Parts: sequence; structure tokens; C-alpha cells
Amino acid sequence: MVGREGTNYDTVSVVAGASDLEYGIGGWSLKGGSLLKLLDAYAKHPNAQFASQIKGLVSTGTASSSPELVSVLKQAGADPVMRQTQDDQFRTDVIEPSVSVVSGLGLHLPLSIAVFCDSTLHICLNNTKKLADKATEKTGAAPATGGDEKAWTFNFMDARTAYYKTLPIYNRFASAFDRRVDVFRRLAMDGDWMLTTTAAETGANPAPN
Repeated sequence: MVGREGTNYDTVSVVAGASDLEYGIGGWSLKGGSLLKLLDAYAKHPNAQFASQIKGLVSTGTASSSPELVSVLKQAGADPVMRQTQDDQFRTDVIEPSVSVVSGLGLHLPLSIAVFCDSTLHICLNNTKKLADKATEKTGAAPATGGDEKAWTFNFMDARTAYYKTLPIYNRFASAFDRRVDVFRRLAMDGDWMLTTTAAETGANPAPN
């Protein structure tokens, strides 16, 4: 699953009026501090190809969304060390916190798990757990206690779409927010619950926002 959540390894998205940016498969951001954490881990690796450039840009413990940083990040996305660093951080930030919740809900289908983990990535685990509660209520039971997993997942996606619409920034980012869910909804409607089709390879990779 790692590497198929969020964005591509070399994707850089400038956001918030160019004062912030998001990077890589986890959409790590400058403002939230998660990008600096990722870059610090990468720069400490002895084989990191762009360690010196990145250290120079973030030496003060802060960084700005500069053309220089954007350029280095895009280049570093091709470095196997950066890709492994992103995989490791994604596993720590998203997969591991989600595992016990996914298990408790009784989710087994790869698409159901992917939808849940992508939600954790995008809106944090606590909010995702609240959406799971709504899906369980609407389904009548969680898959772990007899609820239909596919119906539960559709209800979860509906709850996630409804949640986005409550956000003050929804009107500004509606297209990007809705697209994240619609990618998974299309795969579900096409019956690709095992994520085995070409559409899953290319489509279950929501664009950043």
C-alpha cells in the first residue's frame, strides 16, 4: 500500500498563497512541520544524494516555499533514499496508527483499507474514526460484527464527502477534496475491491490539494 497513497514521490504542491507547500506521497507540509521532519531524516542518511542542498535550505530549522526548495525537492523525489524515507515516514504517520482501528472495524478488502488510510492521511486519524462511527451507524454494524463491508465503505465515503462540506475552506478546495473520494468511489463502483486493475494502479493516487 505504501507508495500508492497520497501523491507521487516527487510531487510538490504550493498552497496557501505560496506561503506553504506539500510534498511527496504523504503530502508533508512546511507549516505543519512534517516536511522538515521528513527532510531531516533524509539528510541524515549517508547515501542521500541531495543532503547538502537540503541541509543548506533548512539549516535554521525553518524553510520557505522558495523556487530553490521546490527544485531540490522535485529532484530528490527520484533518489531511492528519499523514496525509502517517504515510505518509512508514511508507514509511521499513516499506516501504523490506522492498523489497530482497521483491524477492529473488520476491514479486509484492500479498497476499504486504502480509503480509510487515505482519510487518515488527509484529515487525521481522530476525524477518520468519527467518520467510521457514522458509517457503522448507517450500515447498522461494523464489518467486524456482521456489517457488509462494501456497504460500510460506501457509507464511509459518503460521510467523508459530507465532512469536507462542513469545512470553512470547502468552497475553495471543493474540486480537490471531492476528487480524493471520487477516485475510490469509482473503483468501488467498478468492482475493483482488490485494487488489481490498471485503473487502481493509476487512479488510486489522489491529486494533492
